[in-house]
Amino acid sequence: MVPLISADSDLTPAVRTAKSLAPGTHIMAAFPPKRFSNELKTLMPASFPIGRAKFAGAQLPDEVTDPVTGHTIGRPAKWT
Repeated sequence: MVPLISADSDLTPAVRTAKSLAPGTHIMAAFPPKRFSNELKTLMPASFPIGRAKFAGAQLPDEVTDPVTGHTIGRPAKWT
């Protein structure tokens, strides 16, 4: 199984190509919160939404510090 976590219908041609090159491959879409694509859902009937809590729980912390260099990288404000 190949999971696709996106609701971007621009991926439709790539999914069609993957399915034609490897017909036995099972591709399913996992739609992030507040995102959905009817085109992808039609192409991949085994699709499901990701709940907000699951999605939030999989995010990196607001800041990550490199233990070797001590350099801290912060999450962009638009991601919060």
